[in-house]
Amino acid sequence: MPFRFDRFAKQAFDAVSDAAGSSASTLQQAVSGHKHGHKHKKKHHKEERRAPPPTKEETAAVLEELIQDEPVVRFRAITTGRFLRTHNLEERPESQRVDGTGGKGRKPYMKLTGDSRYEVNLQSKKTGLYLHLSPDGARPSVGAEPSPVYIDANDDGTVSLLVPGGKYCLAVPGMGAASMVESDGSRKTRFIMMLGDDELKLADDDSVEPPSYADDEMDEEELMEEFGTMIELPVEDQRQRALELNAEQRNRWHEYLSVELRNKADRKRHRHTKRGDLGLPVDEDKFQADIQGLEQACNTILCAAVDPSVPEPELPDFESSDDGMDDDEWEAQMESIARLKDEAAAAAKAEAAEALRLAEEQRLAAEAKLAEMQAQQAILQQQAEEAMAAAAEAAAQKEAEAEAAEEEAEEDAGSGSEIEDEDSLEKLVDVPAPTPAMGDNPDFNAEETVRGLYKAFKGIGCDRKAVCKLLLTISNKQRLEVKIAYKATYGKDLMAQIKSELGGNFKKLVVAAIREPAVFDAKTLRHAMKGLGTSEYVLLEVICTRSVAQLAAIKETYERLFDRDLEKDVMSETSGSVKRLLVSLLAGGRSQSTEVDHEKAKKEAGLLRQNVALWGRDESVLNQILCVRSPVQIRATLKEYETFTGQDLCVKLKRNLGSKLGTAYMTIIGCARNPARFFAEQIFKAFAGLGMDEEKIIRIFVSRSEVDMGTIAELYPAFAETSLKDEIHSEAKSDFRRGLNALAGIE
Repeated sequence: MPFRFDRFAKQAFDAVSDAAGSSASTLQQAVSGHKHGHKHKKKHHKEERRAPPPTKEETAAVLEELIQDEPVVRFRAITTGRFLRTHNLEERPESQRVDGTGGKGRKPYMKLTGDSRYEVNLQSKKTGLYLHLSPDGARPSVGAEPSPVYIDANDDGTVSLLVPGGKYCLAVPGMGAASMVESDGSRKTRFIMMLGDDELKLADDDSVEPPSYADDEMDEEELMEEFGTMIELPVEDQRQRALELNAEQRNRWHEYLSVELRNKADRKRHRHTKRGDLGLPVDEDKFQADIQGLEQACNTILCAAVDPSVPEPELPDFESSDDGMDDDEWEAQMESIARLKDEAAAAAKAEAAEALRLAEEQRLAAEAKLAEMQAQQAILQQQAEEAMAAAAEAAAQKEAEAEAAEEEAEEDAGSGSEIEDEDSLEKLVDVPAPTPAMGDNPDFNAEETVRGLYKAFKGIGCDRKAVCKLLLTISNKQRLEVKIAYKATYGKDLMAQIKSELGGNFKKLVVAAIREPAVFDAKTLRHAMKGLGTSEYVLLEVICTRSVAQLAAIKETYERLFDRDLEKDVMSETSGSVKRLLVSLLAGGRSQSTEVDHEKAKKEAGLLRQNVALWGRDESVLNQILCVRSPVQIRATLKEYETFTGQDLCVKLKRNLGSKLGTAYMTIIGCARNPARFFAEQIFKAFAGLGMDEEKIIRIFVSRSEVDMGTIAELYPAFAETSLKDEIHSEAKSDFRRGLNALAGIE
């Protein structure tokens, strides 16, 4: 169907209409004469004088006053006469777009809200969705959340829609989706702003509307129908028919032709782009030549409207196809492609369901394998206990070993003061209930947090205080909800946004905090083993302080993230006694019992006494006791050892074992005795010296904030003779200090 030009057409043609003079005849007479084989006399009328258009300042003032009333408006493009329209997401989410196809029967009303024309929200009355203009120049869209729009006033009483800041402007073609263009270019679209069903009085009607044809015998609708008939005629017949029009009607005919040419060009661009997106063959040279020809023809027509001496150009066949198929065939092909996409999506969904089913089967198989391994571990544990019992019996029968034991006991009695060594851990006491520094925030709201983060990231720079408050004062579970909600709302990955907006130790702290605990530990272990050299102390810190359940989750996550087996990587990157100890812990054989076997504690205290000597020790006995027994059983054994020898076991371990192996055993003992005190001491050591160990500080604060960081802060003065708050204030700077205080629950 040919384009039906509305009386609110492009204002630029007003000048052409004014130049026509007052000697024009009515279009009705010319058309009637053509239809019936004779010509009617031309009728003259006075040229109407138009009111001058309002200034830019007057238009802006009316806009500012209007916005306060939150009106319902429409936007009509002066180049096409059609309305700005936002498509409903519920109708077809994959086809959501903004275009200028609103017309007869589709008059999209929008509610305008805001405090100033520089930041308003345009919400569709029909769908409730908001117009979104991309600040980076991407294609405009619609969404459920408000998005600011800048309404700019033009000199002729029209308006344009820009992004806040004014860099990009909305451009609406005759067909196809809208786009964003440079606001200082020539492609931006000017709109007549309509209030309800009436035109908004930003200017006198005559300053924007073409001249009225009320005095002619042919009304506007009949004139447009006549133009629709004329455009289907051969070029010579079109020219002959145009000569029968009065001057004013000929100018409208030129307007009509120029708009049809622009619409033809838009259709070509739309189909050309669509074919490229769908991977169909395109002839780029022919496309560029056709577009150039249409633009040149449009310019020539405009010149001919002003100067009759300019010959009118050859016009294209407006009913011909742009790519070898008519509109019905094109729509059928688009529907076929959409159907294929839907089928592909359904197939992908079925594949995903099948993948989930296979993953569930693999999980069940892994659980069965784990149960089998635990059963084998129990058998091995029983065999090891029997072997230790036999070794203890044999040791008791050896007089030489008994004499050596007496000498060692005397030596230990003389050096009992070493228990008070500054690096020794706390004497065995009942472990107090841990106090976390934070938990689930009762005031947490995912949507508000997401909006706050978006606002903090927006513009130049980043509001780091807001990021700290929004992300580091909520629990890890709530942070994971925020990650999902942020991506669903803005289509951006929160982790990538944080990495691009933040820097330094504060960025490392926030990145670590928004990861799941198992993911954070798995990445820490991989980083420690990747590249040249291995940070064995990091491996010891993580593996020796995690529970059986935590280690199982870390192993599964490590394999999922890196497609590697954690135990095999540890075995390849470590050696000797340290390797055997770490593998023993990763096997997950530690008892979870909360009951104490006092007889076993006494027996194993004796075995410890025999196997912590400088020479002749059996490290498998140490592994069996410290890597397999439950924390409460280890505490009981340490109590018996202290009663028997009068000395702390850690003193002997530090003196007789290597630094790495001794550190590993003392870490296990420290966590078994009192985890909060152990980590308080580790924080003190990380802060001590010329420079703090930022990586260790981050690991401890992130992993213990929801476990026992409150208790750690209470115990810290026993090591540093100052509070944890003062220590952080002294050692950490700016945003990093603020983040550590948030995780430690320090205001």
